[in-house]
Amino acid sequence: MRPHLSTPIIHLLTASFCFASFWFVCPSRSQDTVSLPKLSADAKEAAEKGIILFRNDKLEEAKAQFKKMTELAPNHPMGWVNLGSAEYQLGDFGAAERDLRKAIGLDLTAQQAWLTLGMIEYQTGDLDGGLAALSQAVYLQPNDAKAHLFLGVLIRKKGWLNGAEDEMRKAIALDDRYAEAHYNLAVLYFERQPPALELARRHYYRALSLGAEPDPELERALNRPNP
Repeated sequence: MRPHLSTPIIHLLTASFCFASFWFVCPSRSQDTVSLPKLSADAKEAAEKGIILFRNDKLEEAKAQFKKMTELAPNHPMGWVNLGSAEYQLGDFGAAERDLRKAIGLDLTAQQAWLTLGMIEYQTGDLDGGLAALSQAVYLQPNDAKAHLFLGVLIRKKGWLNGAEDEMRKAIALDDRYAEAHYNLAVLYFERQPPALELARRHYYRALSLGAEPDPELERALNRPNP
């Protein structure tokens, strides 16, 4: 049995969040940004506490701090983005989608909200919704390697192999040390008909050198003598 792209990407999706202390905007899309309300000292404190807790895998406590922030600053998207992201990590996809959409309603340029929303829709089987959300995330931050990789994995699921390869290669061009991008591209090359074994080997072993876990089944397949 050949390995599937869904396995590495699911691991990737649960390990790749990075929060800003305060709201982040995309400089390349500054003309689209909205005027955001100022955060009170208490709201900033809740955000900072939540981020520290999140980074220490204390997700329930982080969620409570982000929820407090939404109560203190209900018209600021940052609280809703971080609350939705914490809920996503806890597996509460329904609540996460609801709160991420609140963030987007407050600021259409909230790239992290679009990115996380796309991942939720990918994992719940709404590929068209995920495609729209991840495409928006890439548009808002075209230099975000994660967004390109997630989009590539999703469109691979839709069967658009050339487009998937393009997005994964863009992710690597932006960050050559992105182990998950190399790994997913290796699997994609292996699944070609006929398999592009040399390219698959190159990216698989590059992924290992960057810290990806070995896949014995894939490794055996890649090291079989060419017919």
